[in-house]
Amino acid sequence: MKIGKVPDTIITCRNFIEAVEKELYGFNWVCPNNGDDCNYMHRLPQGYVLVRDRKVKMPGDEDSDEEMTLEEKIEKERQELPSEGLIPVTLETFMKWKADRAERKQKEAEERMQQEMLKAATKGGNKNFGGGVMSGKALFTFDPSLF
Repeated sequence: MKIGKVPDTIITCRNFIEAVEKELYGFNWVCPNNGDDCNYMHRLPQGYVLVRDRKVKMPGDEDSDEEMTLEEKIEKERQELPSEGLIPVTLETFMKWKADRAERKQKEAEERMQQEMLKAATKGGNKNFGGGVMSGKALFTFDPSLF
């Protein structure tokens, strides 16, 4: 197996780049500039973007995503949000939302508990308790004053 010499330069071979761009580079590709004895590197520089992979900028497309800063993108997306029918956030509206949310969560927890009790009652078990037995944790969660 023949191993080529390492070039002394950091310059990438022009023929290599052309071959990669035209998708000619491969196992059987030989550099036209002295083959394995070429004086230049046969690897792409770090961060190199192939011409075929670059986004072609159309005329009139001045605000492309590549040129916009993060702040500009955020501002553009914020302006595209709907602004009709919204309620401004004040301390009063926030506190009302928070109370409504807590009430809704409490109702959901009670419904879940009722479903668990119904499920426990429909399971087989002690006949004296309606066919099911609640665990200690379920009883404590249901009514802590029992303990």
